[in-house]
Amino acid sequence: MMSITSFTYRSNLNLVHKESLFRIAVFLGVSVGKSASKLTMIDKIDSYAKANPIEVLEKLCVKVLELVREFVKAGPDTPVVKAPCR
Repeated sequence: MMSITSFTYRSNLNLVHKESLFRIAVFLGVSVGKSASKLTMIDKIDSYAKANPIEVLEKLCVKVLELVREFVKAGPDTPVVKAPCR
């Protein structure tokens, strides 16, 4: 059974362009070829993030960590509106 969190995370990754997915994989240190399919990139990033949450969080900047905190605090089905950051 797939959790809502996993489903939502994968759905959001599917909205990201393939080039950006590749940059996310490189940033996280996930081994994936630039010619890999978008689905393969999503699978590898998703698997890595679920298996290594501490390592992923350690790589994020303070501004992004604050955004993550807002999402957690808001809970499911509550929209969080923040200014986008790079």
